[in-house]
Amino acid sequence: MNNHSEDFREAGSRHSFDHSVVLQVLRGITSVADSSHDLAERRSAVLALFAEVLGSTCGIWAWGYGWPSPGLLIPIAVLDFGMTVEDRASIMQWGIDKDIESEFQVPIMQRVLRTNESTDVRRDIISDDVWSNSHMRRALLKSGWASWAHSVRYSERNTWSNIIFFRKLGQEEFGAREAAILSLMLQLPWMQSTAEESMPPTFFEGLTFRQRTVLLMLLDGKPRKTIAQHLGIAEDTVGDHIKAIYAHFQVNSAGELAAHFLRKR
Repeated sequence: MNNHSEDFREAGSRHSFDHSVVLQVLRGITSVADSSHDLAERRSAVLALFAEVLGSTCGIWAWGYGWPSPGLLIPIAVLDFGMTVEDRASIMQWGIDKDIESEFQVPIMQRVLRTNESTDVRRDIISDDVWSNSHMRRALLKSGWASWAHSVRYSERNTWSNIIFFRKLGQEEFGAREAAILSLMLQLPWMQSTAEESMPPTFFEGLTFRQRTVLLMLLDGKPRKTIAQHLGIAEDTVGDHIKAIYAHFQVNSAGELAAHFLRKR
C-alpha cells in the first residue's frame, strides 16, 4: 500500500486536501486490506469509503471489455450502492438514448481515446451555458441528482474500469478536488479487472445490449423477478430475453449456460 499512500499524499499537496481526508482514505484502504480477502467485498468497501469522502449518496462501479465506441462496450461486472430500482432502470436507458450519448458518452470516449483514461466532473463534459437545457441534466433530475463525477481507465488487455458518483440536488457540484481524489480510486488493483475475471469478447457476439445485460445477471444467479426489477421491465420480457440467450448458446437451462460460460473462461 506504500505506493498508494504516496499518491494520496502528493494529491493532497497539489489540491490542498484537508489532512484528515488523506488520513481517512489511507486508513480506510488499510482497513479494507486487513479485513477481507474477497475481491467483491473489497470493492464494495472501497465504494463506500470513497462515497463518504466525496460526499456522494450513490454510484456505480463496473468493468468490461471493448474499446470506447457506442454499442461496443460490454459490461462484465457491476456494483452499485444507494440506487433504487427506478435509478437503475433510468441509467440503463442512458445506453440507448442518442441525445445522452452525444452529450455525455461521446465526449468521454474522445478523451479516453487520447490517453486511455479520463477523470471528469460535469463541467469538464458539459459547459454551464449548455447544462441548464441539456438532456443529461433532465435525466439526472429524474433521480434527484444534481451532478456527477466519474473516472474511467483502460488496461493493456483492452478492458476498462469505470466509476461514477452522484450528488443530490442542493449539494455543491463536484469539482477539481473531488476529481483528483476519484482518479486515484481506479489505481487501486481491486478496482480494476483481473486476468482471472476476463473472458473472450467473442462470448457476447450476436447478442443485443439488453440480452448481454440479462446474461450477466443470469450468470450472477439472479432470478427473473430480480432481473425485471433491476431493469425496469416485465418478467415476461425477461423470459423472452432468456429464451433468446438459450437459443443463441444452444442450451436449455441456466445450469447449462453457466457450464458453457466456465468452458469459455
